[in-house]
Amino acid sequence: MSLKTQTYYPGLDAIRGVLIILVVLSHCLSPGTPVFILYSFHMPLFLGIGGFLIKRDYIRNTSTFQILHKYLYRMIIPWILAVVIYYLWRRLLNIPVDLQHEILYPYYHLWFVPALLGMVLTVKLLEYWNISYKVVLGASMLLCLGWYIVYREHPDNMIYPWLYYLGDKRMYGYFGFFYLGYVLRAYPDVFPKVKMHDVLLAAGVSLSLLIVSVYFPVNRLVSFLPYWVLNIGLIYWAIVYASEQTLTKNSFILFCNKQSLAIYLYHYSVILLASSFLTIKGPLTVALFLITVIATYLTVYLTSSLPFVNKYFFGYTKA
Repeated sequence: MSLKTQTYYPGLDAIRGVLIILVVLSHCLSPGTPVFILYSFHMPLFLGIGGFLIKRDYIRNTSTFQILHKYLYRMIIPWILAVVIYYLWRRLLNIPVDLQHEILYPYYHLWFVPALLGMVLTVKLLEYWNISYKVVLGASMLLCLGWYIVYREHPDNMIYPWLYYLGDKRMYGYFGFFYLGYVLRAYPDVFPKVKMHDVLLAAGVSLSLLIVSVYFPVNRLVSFLPYWVLNIGLIYWAIVYASEQTLTKNSFILFCNKQSLAIYLYHYSVILLASSFLTIKGPLTVALFLITVIATYLTVYLTSSLPFVNKYFFGYTKA
């Protein structure tokens, strides 16, 4: 069965489960090389898989209204409720909140849901205009390059003030990886078959070069190439080689995939709560990670048995 027509990809369940755990880890650790490494690939890979899971026929034959309705309970309502919860939390602590800025730049990790939805709708628009996927891939990777140079390390960069109103730039920076995943499913036969060994070797060398760039800084234009190759390689590996494989049957990892939105939205509340009582530095960040994973897992696991919570707060609508 081809990647284009297959409906279930057990390998991607495992990879997404691991990725959501890595996201939690990256939010717990202090800034440094491990965080730099995690941020170099976990979100591009997650979005690349997300793009792959969207069928071209669905995008072309479904109205924008129907697409929004599909994601209403899966993402939109849970995200809105999470936005309200984090807003009330900060108001309770007398932390100033600029509503206009919050609309354009959602709080901390909450950027992901509107960015993902924006990517889906962008693909819908591109298909409506019937723009060549080759043109879109090229343009989106140039956009990624611009984001990488200007905004990746300095997301609040105001070198171009008028770009402030375009909102969180990660949507534009990561779109190319999302679209690559989409194209790998829509046009699986147009890509050359690369041996898995070569893909993983290229990704490994690229990651090594990125780590070296931490200690021996180079121009961001130079470091973009290994960043780009690393993520293209990982997305290609995950989709072409790993997607059909049963990588694990570990119930914890598979649960993290199943309830990935709930874990993503609410894990940071555990971090905030723990940080309000403890000064967490150095080795204690590992303890924070373990506390966050365990507390989030138990909370989501226990409350997911409540249909109302599962549907409206967690976005899990399957039987």
